[in-house]
Amino acid sequence: MGISRISINQIETGKTMPILKTANDIANALGVCIY
Repeated sequence: MGISRISINQIETGKTMPILKTANDIANALGVCIY
């Protein structure tokens, strides 16, 4: 995966606002299309 577990944890805990690019990177890493 191209994203770190820290980034995922920050998004899951709501400590940071996920940016569209970050959300897209996560979707790509999980093999899911968000569009």
